[in-house]
Amino acid sequence: MKKRYLFICIIVFLGVFSCAKKEHKAVDITVIHINDIQSCFEPIPLDITLGGKTYKVKSGAYSYLSSAVKELKDKSENPIFLHSGNVICSSNLKESMKDDILALNSLNLDAMTIASNELNEDSKNLSIFLSSIKSPKLSANVKTDKINSLKNIFAPYIIKEIDGEEIAIIGINKIFDSSKDLIFKDEVSTINKIATKLTKKGINKILVLASCDYETSIKICKELKNIDIFISGASSSLLGKDFDKIGLKSDGEYPTVVNSADNSPIYIVQAWECGKVLGVLKVNFSKDGDVLELEDNSKLIINSDVCDEDENILMDEDFKYFYVLSKGTDKIMLTIEDDTLVLEK
Repeated sequence: MKKRYLFICIIVFLGVFSCAKKEHKAVDITVIHINDIQSCFEPIPLDITLGGKTYKVKSGAYSYLSSAVKELKDKSENPIFLHSGNVICSSNLKESMKDDILALNSLNLDAMTIASNELNEDSKNLSIFLSSIKSPKLSANVKTDKINSLKNIFAPYIIKEIDGEEIAIIGINKIFDSSKDLIFKDEVSTINKIATKLTKKGINKILVLASCDYETSIKICKELKNIDIFISGASSSLLGKDFDKIGLKSDGEYPTVVNSADNSPIYIVQAWECGKVLGVLKVNFSKDGDVLELEDNSKLIINSDVCDEDENILMDEDFKYFYVLSKGTDKIMLTIEDDTLVLEK
């Protein structure tokens, strides 16, 4: 009888212990993000204005991006590196598949999702492509059960532990009517359902990685609950009004703040296109999961044509959003040889 009583007490104790409220703590993370790369391997010509003078520079693409990502990840606190889709050039997967796979795997993404350019592909090519990418592929609202080649390709979300805190990242795709083989669930209800589930598990810091254009992202965020950061893509939107100072037309603030369905702010970010901008958002979370502070450290990646002989930027005032490749490294190109990425000058 005593043994039975002791057994019952242990069970009750374990049950109470497991239901105890999880203790959280404040944590800082750095969300590094890209989108709409679209199989860009060679830097792209770009005009920027500094001190009243126009400079013709080159920007972005995998060749410049790979150099910038490594350095900025090394300098960032608790980096999470994400890609929100349109990895390939539209209707070009079969031609560029090998190159895109090698380039993506070299970036060591923490997670990615896909967008309309990938969704336009037939399921067989898409399956081969996604299966070859090492990073987690996220989508909570794409149903692939009836397509054998795509079964279990996507996870609805991942959880990353940073300094003892769990950070959830939910993947979502904008409903895409033109897809031949895939079925999509509603974006808002899918996100809210998963966020509620995660919150009940004691996770109070939740990001969404979405292949949703800028305007759709704003609309969706107004109906969400329990979400903190919304990393969007698919519309090649340049966010950050400071980019207007150098002759580039921005599409909105970075981050764009939206009041959500639970009257808390959601912060939307996006990083232009073709790797020209590397989105970098430092986030200071409280122990309760509130965003206390944000710092925009996004970078326009350009070559050294805006520098003098001492590699000082030729301009009248400091512009913190440049990542200028040093002379020599800005001449590096990415090529593919024997299934290996090769840097060559």
